[in-house]
Amino acid sequence: MSYPEIKVDYQIRIIGFDEQWKTVGSQITLSGRDIHSGNYILQIRAERSGFPISESISIPLSIRKVWYKRPFAIFVYILAGFILGLVIIEYRRKIVLQNRAEDKLRHTEQQLHTVFQTSPMILITIDQFGLIYEADGKGFTEAGLRPGDVVGRMVIHIFPGKEIEEAVRSAHNGESTQVELKINKRSYQTRFVPIYDKSGNLAGAMAVGDDLTERIAIENELVSAREEAELAKSIAETANKAKSLFLASMSHELRTPLNAIIGFSELVGKDSSLSEKNQNFVEILHNSGEHLLSMINDVLDLSKIEAGRLEVINQVFDLTVLLNDLKSMFKLLANEKNLEFEVIIDEKVPQYIILDESKLRQILINLIGNAIKYTEKGRVEINVNAKFQEALSIKIKDTGRGIPKNQQKDIFEPFKQIKGYSNKGTGLGLAISHHLSLLMNGKLNVVSNEGLGSEFMVEFPLEIPVVDFELNSTKSNEQNVIGIQENRRIVADVIDDVMENRLLIMAILEPLGIQCREGENGLDAIALVKESIPDIILMDIVMPKMDGMEAKDIIRNNPSLANVPIVAVTASGFDDERQELIKGGFSDYIRKPFREQELLEVLAKQIGITFIYEQNESEKKTQERTIVSEKMLLNVLKKLKKTEKQQFIDALDVLDMQAIISVTKNVLIDEDLKLELQTQAENSNFSYFIGLSEKLDEE
Repeated sequence: MSYPEIKVDYQIRIIGFDEQWKTVGSQITLSGRDIHSGNYILQIRAERSGFPISESISIPLSIRKVWYKRPFAIFVYILAGFILGLVIIEYRRKIVLQNRAEDKLRHTEQQLHTVFQTSPMILITIDQFGLIYEADGKGFTEAGLRPGDVVGRMVIHIFPGKEIEEAVRSAHNGESTQVELKINKRSYQTRFVPIYDKSGNLAGAMAVGDDLTERIAIENELVSAREEAELAKSIAETANKAKSLFLASMSHELRTPLNAIIGFSELVGKDSSLSEKNQNFVEILHNSGEHLLSMINDVLDLSKIEAGRLEVINQVFDLTVLLNDLKSMFKLLANEKNLEFEVIIDEKVPQYIILDESKLRQILINLIGNAIKYTEKGRVEINVNAKFQEALSIKIKDTGRGIPKNQQKDIFEPFKQIKGYSNKGTGLGLAISHHLSLLMNGKLNVVSNEGLGSEFMVEFPLEIPVVDFELNSTKSNEQNVIGIQENRRIVADVIDDVMENRLLIMAILEPLGIQCREGENGLDAIALVKESIPDIILMDIVMPKMDGMEAKDIIRNNPSLANVPIVAVTASGFDDERQELIKGGFSDYIRKPFREQELLEVLAKQIGITFIYEQNESEKKTQERTIVSEKMLLNVLKKLKKTEKQQFIDALDVLDMQAIISVTKNVLIDEDLKLELQTQAENSNFSYFIGLSEKLDEE
């Protein structure tokens, strides 16, 4: 028997929320109801057909809002949104940066590609197995290949060689190596470097090469050029050495006979017994020797200038003495041609200056000599000025033929001479003067108009000595030496392999009372000093059997001879040999051909003797006139009144020059006697008046 199904429904009511019961069906549910959070009582009862069939039951009910509807959830939402926004922004920033980096990388790759395509370079990328998987660069094209020709092939097959194989292996081991890679006939300086993947693991190697073909060619050319230059330099040095040896030999060979010609002609020219005609012959002989010597010196000076061996030796000297010497030297030459000759020295020019005197003298001799040589009429004028006390300016102006403008640029070149002019000389004077001026930090210029004359101006920095002093003056070279004041025996050893040179020195010294012993070589010199110690040794350098250097060393090694002056008398043409010889142990140096005065000055310096000079005619006349005046004066004074005579004697006793001049004017009638006494008084000649006083006392 079956019974029909009884349908039961449930009703619910929430006290504090529902006013009436609500039927919810056979299942109890609260979904779909908008119940505010809070504490409630849920009542449930069964019903059928709308009528309750059971009593209600009550259940406490607590309603709470879900977490995401709570106030804290709002803050979480906001914070989460903010963080999410930051994440999105950062993500977008990274995307932008990545895009930019990728763009920059693509741009860089494009630039590198452009560089490699336009530059003679090569780029090769190699995997771990040595396979080329990328190639780029114009270098391949210039070498006759395309980058695609090497891609996919083993690097050691394309570029065989032990160095390349080692370079690839080193790169695969994490090391960089640089080698020279050759592609056909071109050379590339190539560096193999390791490359890594994103994880930092070795992924292969990269080779970057720079084309060195042109550079190597240039370097080879430079090496060849350097070798050629060194060869040329060696040849030039050999040639210069040969030239120097030739000039030294030529100088020695020419100076040796010139020494005899100039020396003996100078001695013979002093012989007053010669007729005027023979005196002229001797003078011609002497001047010709001097002219030849001057030409030899010009050639040697030019050689020294070209070789850079000429040194400037600045020292204090009396400029006025130099200028007066030049004036005396050229005055006679100018007079012979009926030329006016004048040296004008500005009052601002200092008497003493610091400069290379010998080189300045040589420059001025060349310039003044040329001015007189090429001037037929008119005048030659030398003007000396000090520009603002900073520069010494010397102008040599003449009224000669002048120099054509088209030839003025050549006159300072060696061996260049003006066309149409006399070709006497070597053509080196102006060239040497120009070089010497530059060497002395000066300059030499010319202003010339053809037919009107020329003006040469030489200018040097002016340096004036800080302190005042007087330079020692020597006795005039024009006066003959007739003896020595010292009353002692003087012995000089003269050592030279050329008889004429020995005879010349002995002809100068023996008349003065100096005993001379002679020898032909160094062995003779040693033998002579063993016999007895001389006062001085005058010795040549180049001699057979034993030269002067070796002989000097042997003599110097003997303690008893260490202080004997040894003077080198050499025919060398180079001035710098003087310092070498003196450093080598010689006491002094005389260069052949020498003048008598040079030899005597060296003797005076080395052995301390004083010479007696022959009086010249003017001194003799002055002495004779003084003696006559004294006799006449004594005779006149005897006739004076006692008071007048006493006045004169009183003035003499106290050497009062002003009183002497006053008495002379008042008591003497003879004009010549007045003039003589006044001159002696003005010159403060005390010895004269002392002698006169003594003679008056004797009277």
